[in-house]
Amino acid sequence: MRKPLPPFSDHQFQAGENARLKDAFEQWLQDNSAWFWPKGATYLYPQGLNFQLLADPNNSADGYDRFLSQFFRANVRPTDHYTLSVPNSALYRLKADASGFANLFLCGDWIDFGGNVGYIDGTIQSGQQAAQALRTKMNLGGHKEIWSALKA
Repeated sequence: MRKPLPPFSDHQFQAGENARLKDAFEQWLQDNSAWFWPKGATYLYPQGLNFQLLADPNNSADGYDRFLSQFFRANVRPTDHYTLSVPNSALYRLKADASGFANLFLCGDWIDFGGNVGYIDGTIQSGQQAAQALRTKMNLGGHKEIWSALKA
């Protein structure tokens, strides 16, 4: 994205960004795909990808039509953005037991689960931390401590 987001009333912005994404991805595929899929290259694009190999729900005969049938979406709206892991941002991530409410426990890869990164294992770890915080808060005994650094 080159500029600040336009107002939500600009309904053409998403379509324009999707078109930019499609064009950039097409160029990237034709410049780099053979490294990943050497048997997918063509004579015309020796570093690229034969679009005939792409899945197409319409089963188009033309390779470029097969490319166009792929799903393209530029995540440009604020609601589309993912939690960033920028330097020094870890201090803003809350722990599973640090919501500020006695009966609210947090989980998700966006909390402080021990790493400043978003990924599936972080989600699982944070769920385990939230479960442990809940059990500790409710004085439910008989559980194995999973995260010794977590103090409810």
